[in-house]
Amino acid sequence: MTNLSIIEILELFLAMGLLMWFFNGPWQSILVDMTRQRLFEARDNLFLHAADGRIEFDSEAYCTIRNHFNKSIRFCHKINLISLLIVNFSENGQHTDLKTNNSVFNIITNIQDIELRKKIEDTLIEATSSVILLIVLRSPLLFPLFVLTLPFALLHILLKGHLKQFIERIGIIIEREMKMGNT
Repeated sequence: MTNLSIIEILELFLAMGLLMWFFNGPWQSILVDMTRQRLFEARDNLFLHAADGRIEFDSEAYCTIRNHFNKSIRFCHKINLISLLIVNFSENGQHTDLKTNNSVFNIITNIQDIELRKKIEDTLIEATSSVILLIVLRSPLLFPLFVLTLPFALLHILLKGHLKQFIERIGIIIEREMKMGNT
């Protein structure tokens, strides 16, 4: 071996070490903080709807959705693919109510105001998407899989004709981010 190849090997190990440190340290913290911020915003939107009198503070829908957001914020740093699978398949799990009428998404159907129901549903979908994205981007297994399958998913969206909805959703998110940057 020449000195050049030993230096290249050392650089490779150093780069791999730095990448592993970044993925297990700052990357995890950044993702959790960003997801928590989205969840706080979603909870604040729900509160503002109640403050405007569109939904009662003591209604079942408000309390259930607020508690869902609070639990998501509280346990955001602990959730991962394995814990999600364990809770989902656990016979005694607390989250098995997703198949019953006590699901957060089913509770929303009890809201009489159709416009409000749609807004809260969109907020809940965005918050849930943020948590799912957190799970994917924090996982050393799912993250590369996500990067590899993203072009095919986007192509599927394009070919199925959902491109307009997809672009509108991304546009709303970007617009919100720009508003947050100006305040």
